[in-house]
Amino acid sequence: MIDLLLFRKSDAQRYHPKPCIYSRCEKCSIYGSTVRKHYADLEKVQGLHRSWHHWEPVVETNGRKKKSLVTKKASVSEIIAELVHDVQSPVQGTTFPKHYF
Repeated sequence: MIDLLLFRKSDAQRYHPKPCIYSRCEKCSIYGSTVRKHYADLEKVQGLHRSWHHWEPVVETNGRKKKSLVTKKASVSEIIAELVHDVQSPVQGTTFPKHYF
């Protein structure tokens, strides 16, 4: 996913350039449209539903919140929309590239 969102780095580079990681690069910081463009062919398929796992805050019986792995089922376009949301504003409060590095 990180290679999809950021410019390719050369084999000589250990990390992607800092402006790309910290969303200061105009070409790398358009995560939503990049993800949608990558999965455009899948979005065209009608009636295709899939299950996947997603970390979400869950309230336990004692009232405490904790993150739990939840199984979800939805259409491919709904899954892609959730992926775009997670990449742009993940639960950790930082962008996916920042979280990754």
